Parts: sequence; structure tokens; C-alpha cells
Amino acid sequence: MYYNRNLITAEQHPTDGSEASGVFDLATQAYSQSKKDWPIPDDDFDIAFRIEPGNPVTVRISRNGLGAVTYTVDWGDGTAISTETDVTITHDYSSAGVYIIKFKQVSGAAYVPSDLQYAFELTGVYANSNYNTSTGKIQFQFKIALKFFAVPFGVFANVTDFNSNFRSCTSLKEFPLVDVSSGTNFSFAWQGCHSLRSFPALSFNSATNLSYAWEKCYSLQAFPLITNTSSVTNFRYAWRECNSLVSFPLIDTSGGTNFEQTWTNCRKLTSFPSINTGNGTNFGFSWQTCQKLTTFPSLDFGSGTTFRNAWHNCSALANFPADMFDSTGTLASNAFFRGFENCSLTAQSIENILTSLDTNGATGIQLHIGGGSNASYSTWSQAAKDALTSLQGKSWSVTYNS
Repeated sequence: MYYNRNLITAEQHPTDGSEASGVFDLATQAYSQSKKDWPIPDDDFDIAFRIEPGNPVTVRISRNGLGAVTYTVDWGDGTAISTETDVTITHDYSSAGVYIIKFKQVSGAAYVPSDLQYAFELTGVYANSNYNTSTGKIQFQFKIALKFFAVPFGVFANVTDFNSNFRSCTSLKEFPLVDVSSGTNFSFAWQGCHSLRSFPALSFNSATNLSYAWEKCYSLQAFPLITNTSSVTNFRYAWRECNSLVSFPLIDTSGGTNFEQTWTNCRKLTSFPSINTGNGTNFGFSWQTCQKLTTFPSLDFGSGTTFRNAWHNCSALANFPADMFDSTGTLASNAFFRGFENCSLTAQSIENILTSLDTNGATGIQLHIGGGSNASYSTWSQAAKDALTSLQGKSWSVTYNS
């Protein structure tokens, strides 16, 4: 029997070379679990919305214009099921309540809702187990009441653009395991999902842009080992202000060039992995205010051009490795402006930083290595003092604790 090692639990995975007795599909199980309180049979709808307006409301729903489609709509309030072809439809609800809006394709292209306007009361989205949006983009941004999102694994299999899809769904606590392998742009995809506690290990086979993707996901304490991210170039702001995040996985960042503010204000992050940053150029503010970090790993900054504010206000950071800046890209004049300000760097760490920057050979750069509990000049080694003198001779402006 064939089985996929990625889709079965350790308990069900044979380790003795024998065949698995069955296939446990995480995607299917997750879908079934999320639909357990959803009693409507699959054949009754393609995709459905649960809304809970507190007052009379007019709901306006648009579909993606992928082609002509005829579909039926059951508005869930006892009115007759209607047959529609229009791109945008509206419906009046005369009173507060809980309503299930069900859509079913009759003919033509797949019915793909692109936006629900005046539906801030949207609390649930459910899709048939065979439902697929084709290349259509579903937009649920700013649906602040959305709590349940139960869709099958393949629902987004052909979608390329996920920009802002779930942005500011502030009540969403979990996200299902879905196929996003065709997606290229995930900018702002889950940004501002303040209540999101867990996230699945999605595969980002085609992704190039993860900028702002999980910014301000305040409740995420751990992030999964997402896979196939080697083509991502833009990680800008990706996990900024994930201020409950304690650890971060060793994901593939080998294609990344822009790491500006990627982990800024991850205040509870206690460790950081040795990710591949060899192509990175912009590290401005990257780890600013990661207040629990005590040790920083050895990373490849061979292409880096700016580290402005990179470790600013990392108030517990004591240990920084040697040789990190021996070779970089062409440094901007403010490349280390407030770079290590308000840290707790030991005298050895300051020696490591200064001697490496001296080896670099760059001239006319600003460097802040003072403030906070950074080791004072009187405790420095002679090698650190000599490196400072050499840098000042190269027109460096260095601020430090005297």
C-alpha cells in the first residue's frame, strides 16, 4: 500500500519496514474536525457563509469574474432559493439572527466569492469537500468576526495571489492545512490575525513574497517549519510584532534579499536559528527589540549593505560571534546607525564586532555600540581598543559606553 510520510502520524508510520495498514491524511482529518459542528451535507452547497448580524443589514456579495457562471443562493432566512448570474448580488436581512448563506454552482465556471461587503458579522466559512476555486482569489480581509474557516485541502490549489486574503481577521484562532503551492504573493496574507494561535506547516513551492505575511499575529507562540521557501526573496516585516513568539524554526531563507524588520518586536524570542542569509542585503531593524535574545548565531552577511537598528534595544543580548562582518556588500554610511545600541554586549562581543568591522575595510560609517548594559570602554581588550582606533582613522563615527 502506498502512503505519504507527510500525511501520517508517528504512531501510524511503520518503522520496521512494513507497509502501513492505512493512510491517515492530515488535510482530510483537519477538514473533518473543523466541520464537525457543520451539519449540512456536502451535496447541499459548494461554499457557505455563516453570518450573525446584530441588527437588520444589507449584505452585498461579489464573485470573482473568472467567466460566466449560473449558481443558486439560499440566503438562509426562509426566502426562496434564487438562481443568479450577476457578479454582485445583495440581500436584505430584516432582523438580527444567525443565517447560513449557501452557494451552489449550476453551470459554467466555479463560483468564487471575491468579497463580502457590509458583512463584518461573518463568523464562518465552509466549503464542500470537492470545492476548488480554480485560479480565483477569495478575499476575506477585515472580516473581524470570522472564527471558523473549514475548507478542503485542495481549495486553493491553483490560486497564485494570496495578497491580503485573511488580513485583519482578528477573531480567527486557527488556520486549516491547505494547498498553497501555486501561490507566489503572500504579502499581508495573515497580517493582523491577532488571535491566531497556531498555523499549519504549509508548503510555499512557488512563493516569492512573504512580506508582512504574519505581522502582528500577537498570539502565535510557535511557528511551524514551513517548507519550500527557497524562492522567497522578500521577507520584509514577515513576523514583525509576533510578540508571543518564543522560538523560530530553521526555514529555508536562502533566496531572501530583504529582511527589513522581519523579526522586529518579537519580544519573547529566546533563541534564533542559523538561517541562510547569504543573499540578504537589507537587515535594517531585523531583530530590533527582541528583548529575550541573549545569544546571536553566526550568520552569513556577505551581501549585507545595511544593518541600521538591526539589534537596537535587544536588551539581553550579550553574546555576538566573531567574523560576522569581515566581508559584506557595499555598506551605506548609516549601515550601523543604532545598530547595537541598548544591548548587554560583553567586552568579548564588542571585540568581535569591532575587529570584524575593521577587517571589512569600509570607511565613513556610523556605528552605535553604546547605551544599555553594553560593556564600557574600560573593560575592553586591547584588540578592541586598537580596532576602534583603526576605525576612527577610517572616518568611522563610533558611539560607545566610556
